[in-house]
Amino acid sequence: MRRSPASHADVEERAPGQERAPGPPRRWAAGFLLAGFAALVAYYLVADELQDAVYHAIALACVVALTVRSWIAGSRDRGAWLLLGVGVLLWLVGDLVLTALETSQGGTAPFPSYAHAIYLAGYPAIAIAAMHASRLRAHPQDRGAGLEALMVTLAVAVPVYAFWIAPALADSGQSTSAAVVSTAYPVMDLLLIAVGVRLALGIRHWSVAALLLAAGLGANVLADVGYNVQILAGTYTSPAPIDAGWLISYLCWGAAALHPSAGSILEPAREPSRPTARSRAMLLSLIVVPPLTVVGTSYTFGTELDAGAVLGALVAISIVMIVRLRDIARTGSSPWRPTGLLYSVAFVVLVSAVGLTQIHAEGQQRVAAIQSLLRADA
Repeated sequence: MRRSPASHADVEERAPGQERAPGPPRRWAAGFLLAGFAALVAYYLVADELQDAVYHAIALACVVALTVRSWIAGSRDRGAWLLLGVGVLLWLVGDLVLTALETSQGGTAPFPSYAHAIYLAGYPAIAIAAMHASRLRAHPQDRGAGLEALMVTLAVAVPVYAFWIAPALADSGQSTSAAVVSTAYPVMDLLLIAVGVRLALGIRHWSVAALLLAAGLGANVLADVGYNVQILAGTYTSPAPIDAGWLISYLCWGAAALHPSAGSILEPAREPSRPTARSRAMLLSLIVVPPLTVVGTSYTFGTELDAGAVLGALVAISIVMIVRLRDIARTGSSPWRPTGLLYSVAFVVLVSAVGLTQIHAEGQQRVAAIQSLLRADA
């Protein structure tokens, strides 16, 4: 049955500054998305000298949309939307500075440059916006979402370190400042993942605005990962298909800001987040998948495995897992044994995989050494 808009609000008073101002009509968000995706297609079709202008126009439209939402939002919610807009604006300014540097340097900008400092400044602004939104929504008795987000972040940190940070640190051909900037980007992406997962786990009912915000954050992180993989491989050229990830994130955030459901996305939860036993067991047992991916890659391709990093992350995840399961058992919100059992099995599988990979690597090294001696004797 469809509830009337005031069905929940009738029984409680809104806090000062929490009044919901009339938002833009739904067609504004739809029009923003349609026009934005048309501009995205045009970005890949227009002449080279116009591509930067199209890219910057999409980012600027997102900033304008977020500014509109922060202006019409109540004083309680305004800060989160404003900080998100500041983050996108910093990225836009970074793009403009990078374009100016490329023009002045004949097409190639130095690395690192002032543009990268501005880019990196945008990440904390967006992270603070997400943390502020989580604080506004969170129930006072709910710390489960924070613990689960911490475990997810620790798990994702393993492949990020193995595939991104470690190669950047091992590159002896770059300067210290370049190494610092190269490693700062994945650290900032981990920060966005942490606060994004925390915010997502605290959402019980996903509105259109919430889905758009989550999709925008996911598209941005994936674009960052793809960009850095291509940079390490030396295959990135602009415009690249990966650029669409950043543009889609701007379109999703701008549409979320203009959608009517954005007015209620930051309302406080009336009860702690209590996912079902099945969904929690699936989430927490699958946490070992990212580290297991690193181990499997090392075994398959014969690359060096940093077993200390994998096992260190696993120990940290296990400590947080124990704390989380203790909370579940204490509150009795849902059965904790299925989750504990599934994670224990996953723990054993991952530790066994690390051991097998190390044994396999040592065996390969011994075989190579024997073959080298045989060739020398021959």
